[in-house]
Amino acid sequence: MRVAKSTWVAALGAAVVLLLPAPVQSAGVEVPFELARLIERSPQRAVESLGRTMAQISSDGTVSEMTIRRREMVEESMLRARTLAKLLALDLDNDGQIIDIEVTATFEASDTRDRREILVITTSADQDHNGIITFEEMRLQAAESLNDKRRNQSRYNDAYQILALDLDGNGEVTMREMVEAVERFSAKCSCVE
Repeated sequence: MRVAKSTWVAALGAAVVLLLPAPVQSAGVEVPFELARLIERSPQRAVESLGRTMAQISSDGTVSEMTIRRREMVEESMLRARTLAKLLALDLDNDGQIIDIEVTATFEASDTRDRREILVITTSADQDHNGIITFEEMRLQAAESLNDKRRNQSRYNDAYQILALDLDGNGEVTMREMVEAVERFSAKCSCVE
């Protein structure tokens, strides 16, 4: 018996979808699977954890996609500034570039922990390996440190999941709304995978 290719592909696609964790629904609230598990384990801990995350993102604790993205942008800017500051600290004569004599002088005046950081950052920043780190190479190094952070970032994944607790659908989640959603979800949870 021959099975049409489209039938086989459709069946395979359906099987894959069944293996993926689905959002969980309860009391009209659909939340991502990870968030549902957090709430199931301990609603009180979930409220505390989500509340801390919300307070870190927004001073009034109201979270929206815009406030999360704004917080990410501020942190990214601060990371770039810290990276540039580390490199500019090596520019002893303030001419906008770092030469090996400046690196050596800073290296000799530093303790062991700082020496490792100096070696790592200067080796990485000198992209053309000519022994001179230009301001453009410093800027590129700051951008690269930001890319490294993005590759390893999961901090804001939790924050974006909080948006699933938006009960009134206005695009924002307040502390009160988050607590109410957790209470509703934990009272009537029926996790379906």
